[in-house]
Amino acid sequence: MDLHELIQSMSKAEKRHFKLYVQSGLGKGQLPKYLSLFDLLNRQEYYDEKKVTRKGFNYDDKSILNEKILEALHVFHAGKSIDSELTILLHQISILYQKSLWNELSKRAKKARKLATEHERFLSLLEVIRWDRIITHRQGNYEAYNLLIKEQMKIREILDEEMHYVELADRIGIILLRDGALNKAENRLQIEKWANELSSKKYPESALAQIAYHRVRFRYYFHIKKDKKQAYAEVFKIVQLYDIHDFVLLKEGHIALYLIMLYWQRTLSDNPNQKIDFVKIIEQLPQQSPHTVYAAYTFGLADCQRNLNEESGELIIKKMEDEQYFSKIKLPKKLPLFYNIIIFYSSFGKWEKAQRWLDEILSIKRPTVRRDIQIKLRFWLLVVAYERVPDELDKHIQSMQKYLKRANHNSDIQQQVIQAFNDLDQAIGHAKKKVIWEKLHITLEKEAQHSVSTDIPIRELQRWCKSKIERITIAEVMEKHSI
Repeated sequence: MDLHELIQSMSKAEKRHFKLYVQSGLGKGQLPKYLSLFDLLNRQEYYDEKKVTRKGFNYDDKSILNEKILEALHVFHAGKSIDSELTILLHQISILYQKSLWNELSKRAKKARKLATEHERFLSLLEVIRWDRIITHRQGNYEAYNLLIKEQMKIREILDEEMHYVELADRIGIILLRDGALNKAENRLQIEKWANELSSKKYPESALAQIAYHRVRFRYYFHIKKDKKQAYAEVFKIVQLYDIHDFVLLKEGHIALYLIMLYWQRTLSDNPNQKIDFVKIIEQLPQQSPHTVYAAYTFGLADCQRNLNEESGELIIKKMEDEQYFSKIKLPKKLPLFYNIIIFYSSFGKWEKAQRWLDEILSIKRPTVRRDIQIKLRFWLLVVAYERVPDELDKHIQSMQKYLKRANHNSDIQQQVIQAFNDLDQAIGHAKKKVIWEKLHITLEKEAQHSVSTDIPIRELQRWCKSKIERITIAEVMEKHSI
């Protein structure tokens, strides 16, 4: 339920403000009904419609509560962001205009112009220009009015350009979400076409447009041309632009994008000594929203695994535990983090620690939430069982078969993987097992080339097979073969 999700997403400060806000002006003991509904939903980890109904709450109560929460949040966050501050200033200008207080109106317009210009908020700047035109028109200043018209045209051009490049970058992002391996020829051709368009256009003016411009080029060189050196150059430029124009980080979603680019900068770098402290970075960022913190932990841990930095990875996990971070995020986000932690520990042969986090997932009784990850991790459980308690592998295989049957999820590649583990359970000696691992590795390699499978953890299983064939850890496989 959206209302329950809204309440669960609120911080302690927001919840406290909401209660104070709705109780202001009320007499002692005069608590509105929707406040009781708020307390009930706040206590529920998962939404329970039957309990809400039993307590006497109906659709109208939920609607009122939803409106009151959004109203309180608006007050709480008013003026706490550049966009909010500009909205308030422009509203004040409108009020001053109605009251014909021109001197104060001009002062407010000047302040809004400075803020919008410094932070490249072009929509707000166009609104400020509109008010400046009203002022100059009233003054009869023909020359100033003409200059404002020219400025308005220029800002519109910059805004149109910015929107075009951002849309291009976002559209490529959507294509990659749907077809990550770019198996469809039309998707590859479309990205190539958009990238080629850039070469015929002048370099964009705004910082946001420049970042989007290089995002398009990065995707083109990384996914289409497979040019690691040029892809790194584009990522380096994006990070540089964020560092120079740090006001862009205040725009929605850009801190997370900045962290992603830092991750790619480290991943594509030829310098093995280059290190990025994601946790330290997040503490220095201007906004630490839940989305930002999640991105920092996710990409920080992925960076540590990819670059075999066991010590830093364990520090990130410890920090999440010390701050009780897992209790603050919802299950759809919790599961990918658990997945990363399990794969991280497995890479370094820390099978007991991997099992501990696997147990966390196995205890979850919501099979439809991120089913893709739950299925992948149940396959990885076979790996962990083989490493920890090989005598119990048969029991885990049978359990896996039952789970897939209940989930109505039974593909050919899944059965081939399960059969490989059945064969491993029966095989004696490394020589015979090596044949099974080699066969499974070839099967997985073919599957990876011909489909974007979410049925099994293909890349992770490939690395594990390789580690068993060569009798080294997964981390050593990644280092030796750069995979």
